[in-house]
Amino acid sequence: MEQLHKDIVDLQRKWHDRLDDAGHSLARQVSSAIQRLEDDIQVKKNPRTIEDQVKRIIQQLDNLEDGIMGGHHVDELQQNFERMRVSIQKLS
Repeated sequence: MEQLHKDIVDLQRKWHDRLDDAGHSLARQVSSAIQRLEDDIQVKKNPRTIEDQVKRIIQQLDNLEDGIMGGHHVDELQQNFERMRVSIQKLS
């Protein structure tokens, strides 16, 4: 779980660095979801619960509109979260 926590902190940083419109409601929703995920990883919640959260974040990223974040950045983050999901899946 320690490596998982490092990974989510890194993804959180990437999210904020690549975000073009932090005030958009969809951006705020994704930011909140990523923070909840980090919190749940820190308290070592059930891996299946964490995996479900990662799936929801991937879906939320898919719904981002242009102007919130560049499409290539969205794709990169989705791939990173998908790799995280696979890692979590191996824990359960």
